[in-house]
Amino acid sequence: MNKKNKLNLFVIAGEDSGDFHGAHIIQEIKKKEKRIVLTGLGGKYLKKAGLNSFYPLKNLSVMGFWEVLKNLSFFFKLEKELLHHIKQNRPDKIILIDYPGFNMRLAKKIKQITNIPIYYYISPQLWAWKEKRLQTIKNYIDYMIVIFPFEKIWYQKRGIKVQYFGHPILDLIKNQDLKKTNLGHKVRIALCPGSRMQEINKHLPVFERLIQYYGIENKNIEFIIYKAPGIQKQTFSQIDLHNNVTITSNTILKSFKSIDLAVVASGTATLECAMSLTPFITIYKMSYFSWIITKKLVKSPFASMVNILAKKLIVTELLQANYNIKNLIKNIDLLLDPLVQNHMVRAFKNIRSQLGSGLAYEQTAEFILNEKNN
Repeated sequence: MNKKNKLNLFVIAGEDSGDFHGAHIIQEIKKKEKRIVLTGLGGKYLKKAGLNSFYPLKNLSVMGFWEVLKNLSFFFKLEKELLHHIKQNRPDKIILIDYPGFNMRLAKKIKQITNIPIYYYISPQLWAWKEKRLQTIKNYIDYMIVIFPFEKIWYQKRGIKVQYFGHPILDLIKNQDLKKTNLGHKVRIALCPGSRMQEINKHLPVFERLIQYYGIENKNIEFIIYKAPGIQKQTFSQIDLHNNVTITSNTILKSFKSIDLAVVASGTATLECAMSLTPFITIYKMSYFSWIITKKLVKSPFASMVNILAKKLIVTELLQANYNIKNLIKNIDLLLDPLVQNHMVRAFKNIRSQLGSGLAYEQTAEFILNEKNN
């Protein structure tokens, strides 16, 4: 607590999903501790929870090796500002949420100037690649809080103290009716191109061809494009000209009960899709340079978390060159088979049973508040 007897928390969430989860954790913390000062980096959700953010979230959403290199000067400047603030204001606790490329480096720099406890929520995927970062976690992260059960086992085997309170997605769906609603004779296909402009630009051309050709041949198909927060509707202006296309800002978890199947960019959205019990195809395309490096570094045989959790291929993955109109149409046709859909949904239910009791936010907040600092 500071001089004014307020809990001073410094929070960093560099992406939309981290901003969303971070806000829920802060809301749970506020239920138990009303007097809080919040500073750091975040988006609209954390700002609504009371965060004073240094920069807009859109400035931070850079991905891919080459893309990060082009923005290095900005990130060095940002890092310097954050470290200066931490040194001058000395928050009681620091919460880093996902965003490992930046947060892992920052954690090391923080520990060089202060011994403020650092809580890391949503672990970097060290089990998939960059296991050398394990030493950074051992040296500079005080409390690691993971969201998948296999991550807890992975860290424990390597001698690192780790907490697991379940996946927060169950908190979000525990009171929802996930039963599919039949809105008529049309098949409703959701298209989720991602949350960053870089990945949207890679995925959109194939989506446009899908709508143009597949939609014309199949009059009973309706496409719904899911627009992530911070993405302008005009991004999809060319596609919006087609009368069988709707653009929505609704979240997957709240609106997918009316969706029959989906095409989803690899990331958080794939697990949300699975938890809504919606059959889907995973896609992803990045720059050629980033793809070559990723192929050399990544150890996991799968891109989608659904397949990683299942330990086998449940959901088709169309990655890089395999993401093309021919393969996409072929796999959509396969996924229209009720037997294929039912098999996939059964697998989704099995995965859901592994992810906790729906109290992840509350228990994470309690741990952060109550854990005694060394």
